[in-house]
Amino acid sequence: MAIFEFGEEVPGYPVRVLNEREARAAAGIMFACGLAMFVYSLQTMDFRYSRIFITFFMVDFLIRVFVNPRFAPTMILGRIAVSRQAPEYVGAAQKRFAWSIGVLLSVPMFILVVVLGMMTAWKIAICGMCLVLMFCETAFGICIGCVLYAKLTGIQPVLCPGDVCQVRQKEPIQRVSAVQSIIAAVAVLVVGGLTIQAALQRPAAAAPATAVSADVGAWAPILTDIEGMRAALADDQVAGVAQRAERVAGAVETLRDARPTVISVARAARALHALGDAPIAAVRSSFGELMRAVIGHLVVESRLQAGYFRFECPMTPTYRRWVQRSPTMANPYMGTRMLQCGTAISPWSVGQ
Repeated sequence: MAIFEFGEEVPGYPVRVLNEREARAAAGIMFACGLAMFVYSLQTMDFRYSRIFITFFMVDFLIRVFVNPRFAPTMILGRIAVSRQAPEYVGAAQKRFAWSIGVLLSVPMFILVVVLGMMTAWKIAICGMCLVLMFCETAFGICIGCVLYAKLTGIQPVLCPGDVCQVRQKEPIQRVSAVQSIIAAVAVLVVGGLTIQAALQRPAAAAPATAVSADVGAWAPILTDIEGMRAALADDQVAGVAQRAERVAGAVETLRDARPTVISVARAARALHALGDAPIAAVRSSFGELMRAVIGHLVVESRLQAGYFRFECPMTPTYRRWVQRSPTMANPYMGTRMLQCGTAISPWSVGQ
């Protein structure tokens, strides 16, 4: 068995093949891990596990495409999971093309999230696309990359999963009648409509007994640390930002204030602390999310607004607004190269 090869030679098959059952099992394993990471990151704004998963995802697909699928961790796990099932052989060429799409999607994610520490809309879109591709393969046995292989290369693939590349007439058991179509459409419309209605009519949560307005004095050191972070970033410095973020998160959590705006501040501070010594662009982006949460709370808790000035810079790639104690603008997102970029916003009562 050669180390660097793709697909296996099986007697009776004219091309190199792979076991589709192993590939689907591997896609299921990757999908389950990816979905858990995706939901956790969105809920908590903690991207530590995202970095681990994205690195693993990229390495796994690089091994599949450029070394040998036999040695890809998820393919090994997939082989173990379906070892008692009869193999379903599919052509290796179109699978390699499909997995190359995974490589093309994973490398930008790795650079954005792991190397640069940037949590952008592009990262969410790419991650969502990967989840859709893996779900289609593991749930329906549809290899979208295999279909694209024929369309983009002009080569008619051999042995596609489920024979989808061959033109053939559907068996009677595969045909969908008009009644079945109506039942499916009604079910989707009813469930979808009820879900949307429930989302639009979300009842306001009653404030728990612990959700009381914190004393202004309790927020003073918190806001002081946040002001320190802003000043450091305005001076193009990241030293001490992670430590201040950790103090902010701890102090906010000890308030035991269950209001959503307070919880958002704690989560954003934890996410900023998790970046550690990341590049300043990533720190600024995460600080923007912290500032978004802080301003949201200051709008609700008007007693904390005294002595703070609010600014906005339309040129920043992150959240555009920030607060500071000095009336002299010092932009934390642009730093010394555009320290005076922005305008003052008032009054406080007008949104965030």
